[in-house]
Amino acid sequence: MSDARDLPPLVRESGAILHTRAERARVADQRSRNATHVSVRLFDSEWADALRYAPWSIDAHFFDADGDDVIEFHDSGQALVARLNLEEAAAARRLLGPLVTLSPLEEISRRRGQERIDRRRHTRARRLAAVRRILRRSRRG
Repeated sequence: MSDARDLPPLVRESGAILHTRAERARVADQRSRNATHVSVRLFDSEWADALRYAPWSIDAHFFDADGDDVIEFHDSGQALVARLNLEEAAAARRLLGPLVTLSPLEEISRRRGQERIDRRRHTRARRLAAVRRILRRSRRG
């Protein structure tokens, strides 16, 4: 959760409602004592609170009727993962336009993997250069 002082009043109020619901669930179910999640269904009275609070939350997941993860918000809404078919992705691109970058998850995973490989190569090259400098100094001295 964001620092509550940074939240707009309505968002703060929705967060309090959802956290109260989570606390009631933890008390009712001893197994979930350490759980920090709040489960809200589309028809629950807290649905509007969940929609209001989710973009401000550190981590929010929305599931379909089958329990499959449909959309996730991370890091106060700066990242969003959604399961979309081609039609839905095209509609999202039309609606959001230049406001966001919409990329297939496979592409993001591939890019992050390549960035990780590049960082490792850079680290190895830097370490090898440091070893070579040490060896040159030791030969001189």
